[in-house]
Amino acid sequence: MRGLSLKTYTLPAALIWSLLVSISLAWSVRSEKQEMLGNARARAVYLIAQIGLVREWNARLGGVYVPVRDKIRPNPFLEDPERELVTRDGRTLTRIVHAHMLRQMAEQALADRKSAVFHLTSLQPVRPGNIADPWEIRALTALEKGAREYEEVVGKGERALYRYMAPVFVDRSCLACHARQGYSE
Repeated sequence: MRGLSLKTYTLPAALIWSLLVSISLAWSVRSEKQEMLGNARARAVYLIAQIGLVREWNARLGGVYVPVRDKIRPNPFLEDPERELVTRDGRTLTRIVHAHMLRQMAEQALADRKSAVFHLTSLQPVRPGNIADPWEIRALTALEKGAREYEEVVGKGERALYRYMAPVFVDRSCLACHARQGYSE
């Protein structure tokens, strides 16, 4: 009788215990995913804010001049008679406006394989290197329809990637390059 009683309770107890462990594990995995997503989102929002500060700083100055070097070349899209200046000692300086500065920052981040990489893009890009990929086209379309931001996890497992896009609004300093695309303040 005692052996029958132990078998009677052991199997249901083991099943209940396994169910509780499974539920706990599933809840833990879900919580971990939510925390990772929240962290990725917070980093993306912070990066966008920092990019905005750099952009506004540079635009307020009207650009900055830096020495021409191997990786710092004059911006062929900047139509300005003061795009390049020659100093008294013969060094050539080139004017870096905010869009060009951000593109160089993005290219450097990508080249250095930093974890936070950004890409300036548009449905009507000025330069061919800024053409939107399919995900960016979906995001830009959503933003044009009024979304304040667009985010998505693409891929699965180890290859999962959090992508985030927020609009960059056109101001007066942008119109020198972007007015011909139909943009306004």
